[in-house]
Amino acid sequence: MFGYFWNAELACRRVGVTCPEVPDRCRVLAPQEVFGSANGIQVGSFESREGDILSLAHDAAYIAEVRDAHSWGRRYLDAGDTLVTPNVFEQSLLAASAGCEALDQIMNGRLASAFCAIRPPGHHANPRRAMGFCVFNNAAVAARYAQTRHGVRSVLIVDWDVHPGNGTQEVFWNDPSVFTLSFHQADLFPESGRSDLVGEGAGKGFSRNVPLPPGTDGCEYLKVFEPVVTGVARAFQPELLLISAGFDAHARDPVARMELTEEDFRTELPIYEVLVHTSVIAASPLIIGNPAAGRTSGMANETIVQRYATEFATYLAKAPYDIPEDALQFFIVHGVVDVDHSREAAEDVVRLATTDRDLQLVRWTAENMVKLKLAKFEAIYDHYA
Repeated sequence: MFGYFWNAELACRRVGVTCPEVPDRCRVLAPQEVFGSANGIQVGSFESREGDILSLAHDAAYIAEVRDAHSWGRRYLDAGDTLVTPNVFEQSLLAASAGCEALDQIMNGRLASAFCAIRPPGHHANPRRAMGFCVFNNAAVAARYAQTRHGVRSVLIVDWDVHPGNGTQEVFWNDPSVFTLSFHQADLFPESGRSDLVGEGAGKGFSRNVPLPPGTDGCEYLKVFEPVVTGVARAFQPELLLISAGFDAHARDPVARMELTEEDFRTELPIYEVLVHTSVIAASPLIIGNPAAGRTSGMANETIVQRYATEFATYLAKAPYDIPEDALQFFIVHGVVDVDHSREAAEDVVRLATTDRDLQLVRWTAENMVKLKLAKFEAIYDHYA
C-alpha cells in the first residue's frame, strides 16, 4: 500500500506574493486534487511531534532561535530568503513531523512506501542555520528518526532537486551510516555541490555530488541518474531509501536551466523499484518532497506569471522612479536579474508568459526598467521592441 501524507494546515504560513515558497504549494496537493478516486492509495494526515525530533538534525541553539525569531522581531532566518512569520516554528515542526509519521507506518508494515507532500522544504537547512526557504531539514530528521526509533542501520538519501542538497550533506558529513547523493544543476545556489565534496573523517566517501550542466535534458539526465543511483545502492546496501524530491529541474522552472519534463520524473520515481527487486534495499522508500515546487510559484504557469507581472506593474505605477525591492523580486524569481544571461532570460520570460496580457505586462515593466536606466534589462526590452 502506498501512503500519501498531506496536511491542510501547511497552507497557513503566508510569506507574501513575491516568494515562490507559497501556500499554493500545499493547496494544489490536496489528495482529491492529485488522486481523485484512485485505488491503492492510503491518504494520511499527521500531527506535530514533540520538538525533540528536531534535535536529531539540528543544534539546540538553532532550534531555540527559530522558536523565538518572531518575538525577537527578526524578519528573516537567513540573508533574505527564509521569512520569519508568526508561525514559522510551528509550521516547520509540522512539516518535519510528516516523515516520522510515514516512517512509523512503513516500518510497522502498514505501508510499503510513502510520499510526504510538505512545505517548507528542508534540504538546504544545516544543523545551525536556515537557508533558501528551508528551516528544518525534513529528510535528515526522517533519517535520524528511522535510525533511533526503528533501528535502521543504513540510509541512502537521494536528492534530485535542481539545487544541491547541501544542508543534508552537512548533517551527515562525518557519518558513514547515511549516504547522501545529490543530483543538481552545476554552479547553482548555494554553489556547494562540487563533486570533490565527499565527506570527512569516518564519513569520507559517503557523500556524493553529481553536478549536471545547464541545458541537460531528460535523456541525458537519466543516463547519469540510473547507473549512479543503482551503483551507489549496490555498494552501500542501505536498509532505507529516502528521496528529497524537488521538481524544479523541470524545463519550465524560471530560475534553473535544466530541461526535464513530467515524463522524465515519472521515469525517475520507479527506479527505487529496481533497487528493491534486486534486493539492494531491504526497506521500502519514503519520498519527502513537493511536486508543486515544479509547477506552482517556483514555476510560472499562466496564473503565477500574471500575478507576478500584475504585482510588479502595480508597484511601478505607484512609484515609477523608486522601484521597491519587492517589485524587483518579479525579475529575480523569473531569472531575469542576470547580467551575463539577459538575452536568455528575456527568451525565458517570453516562453513563460502564456497569455497576451502577460506579454503586455512584462513588456511594460521591461520598458520602465530601461527608462530608469537599469542597463541589465536592455536585452529584455530589445526582445519585445
